[in-house]
Amino acid sequence: MLNMTHPAIFEKIDKKSMIDGFKKMFEKNDEFEIEMVDTDQTRFNVSDIFTTTDNTKYAFSSYPMKMKMTFLKEKFDEDKKKMVLGMMEAQGMKAQFINDTTLEMSKQSMILALNDKTTSNAWKYLNYDEANPLYVSIVPVEVMKKAKEYYANLLIKQKENAN
Repeated sequence: MLNMTHPAIFEKIDKKSMIDGFKKMFEKNDEFEIEMVDTDQTRFNVSDIFTTTDNTKYAFSSYPMKMKMTFLKEKFDEDKKKMVLGMMEAQGMKAQFINDTTLEMSKQSMILALNDKTTSNAWKYLNYDEANPLYVSIVPVEVMKKAKEYYANLLIKQKENAN
């Protein structure tokens, strides 16, 4: 996965530190377990390939992300559940407690594929997250504008289909 990540990420974050962070988050620890839930592969969408004025090629891929988080040392009463669900909703997640210790979360996610001279003209990827300073520092303004529009349209279509 990290070999497909945009190289500019590693100019700002040490690759080993990133690997250690992923291991800490996804491998079993004393506090919680995270399980990625298989999603419907037919719901993955890939946009057309676009080209900026400076010849950067880019595309978007959207997909449903779903995971379960089981807290090993904590049970949630109704007040705590309500608070956690509110925090998840504020981050754009749909969430529900399966029981007093397990939270299931889902979100329509999107990655950007970029291909330019900084990637040695190979496709490299990063998560769409306009609030992340790393994203803002890497992605050209023209691509950021198109990504924002693409993601907003994706969410609108999702909401219309839900009604």
